[in-house]
Amino acid sequence: MFKVMWVNDYGHGEMNQDGFSTEKEADEYCADLIESFIDQEYFVTDYVHREFPTSNGGISGGISGGVDGWEDMFNH
Repeated sequence: MFKVMWVNDYGHGEMNQDGFSTEKEADEYCADLIESFIDQEYFVTDYVHREFPTSNGGISGGISGGVDGWEDMFNH
């Protein structure tokens, strides 16, 4: 998988968009950002996508199984 990163004001990379299955798709998206935002820095990098199991039997709740929205508090 590939993702497009943005370089913040402190020089650290932050994810702009991920989920590209080919480097070409990510490069095209990155090129469009570079053209649109000429004063910003973007780059493409690869990563390994991993699915994280939930700790509460598959019910929503994120990686930790904690509350991340009202649905987790009221729909159980």
